[in-house]
Amino acid sequence: MATGDLLGSKEFLVQSNGAALHPDGKWMATRHYERNPKAKTGSETWHKGQLTLWNLQTGESKVLARDNAAGFLCVTFSPDGNLVAAGTSHHVNVRLWHTDTGAEYATFRGSNGGWVHDITFTRDSKFLLFGSANQRINFWDVAKKQELPPFADGHAVDVQGVVLSPSERYLLSSDIYGGIGLREFKSGFGSENAGPIMSFPCYSSIVQTHADGAMPLLFTPDGRGYIAEKGIHLMRVDFPLQAEERTLRSHGDGITALAFSPNNMLLASVSKDKTARLCEVNNGKTITMANFPDQPTSVAFSPDGRTVFVGASLEVADKTLAGQIARFDVKSGKLLDPWLGHRGKVMAVAVSPKHQMLASASNDAVKLWDLRLGREVAELDPKMVANARVLAWHPTEKLLAVANGVQVMLWD
Repeated sequence: MATGDLLGSKEFLVQSNGAALHPDGKWMATRHYERNPKAKTGSETWHKGQLTLWNLQTGESKVLARDNAAGFLCVTFSPDGNLVAAGTSHHVNVRLWHTDTGAEYATFRGSNGGWVHDITFTRDSKFLLFGSANQRINFWDVAKKQELPPFADGHAVDVQGVVLSPSERYLLSSDIYGGIGLREFKSGFGSENAGPIMSFPCYSSIVQTHADGAMPLLFTPDGRGYIAEKGIHLMRVDFPLQAEERTLRSHGDGITALAFSPNNMLLASVSKDKTARLCEVNNGKTITMANFPDQPTSVAFSPDGRTVFVGASLEVADKTLAGQIARFDVKSGKLLDPWLGHRGKVMAVAVSPKHQMLASASNDAVKLWDLRLGREVAELDPKMVANARVLAWHPTEKLLAVANGVQVMLWD
């Protein structure tokens, strides 16, 4: 945030899980509806199924595909950054494009029809997996453009989430009814109908694409288990030899946001029950950091892991609610003085470890806070960032992306 200038924006109706950031931060891909200037009726106002690639250094964009017959349900970059992949809502298609030129690379088709809900690459970018409505995990060799035997057993309904463990030893998948399957991924190479080595009970619908606002499917950082939402509880399930389910903490209502500490030892959560809680991942010991007059919305750790920031509201003297960034000292277990200045509830917080900055968003403003100085240092133009809901820092540059539902804006 060297200048605080708006680098660019584009109006479009962003779909759920509608953007992906390139591994080196140079590009962003978005799937969205874009306004149609030639629209004659209300139903024609937005182009359907548009996929756009944005150069974050120049602000230029190019449309990779526009498909009015079917929308794009998910988008991601390959880990090496050379390809961008998107799943469609018909014929189990995953389409891939070259990032640098925008030229289409290939179309991978699954079998038996259905929608593609989620895509994941192996970290060497050589293989691609995608979950779909054909109840299987489709498996492709990217370089050879060759379909491999799918992982077909274990789900009776649409596969919504597909994720590899950090070591890539295990493949975890979830379906629309909350069923979860675990398989030993490496042993599945070349084997027909490789089934799961374990299946777990049906939990809440766990949707990697966040299509219904549900919590994503998450491996623990050590790869020895996964985190899932089960009703109003947050569960850690360990594997492989026996499935041990442990309740990390209970909330009185749905969990809305999670954050691991930098050392992966702590897990912070906020909930619709108006609380923020902190849990020791290894033993499940939990404390309530704070209670709020309204539902807190977001949570983040400081880069050193000593402070937890919670986007929330605060009751003021006339019984109305104002915004606050609640701060919790992890070592002492005490609340610190909140950071104030937002008139409305703080809807999002995001920390930049490299630049020691925190960004916060509410209906009225996006503010920037210097973590070393402990105070507000800037506010973005309120007219441009009203109703901001999503914030994301560039991993290396002082660039902040702000989304308000119809626009994504980049600020320097």
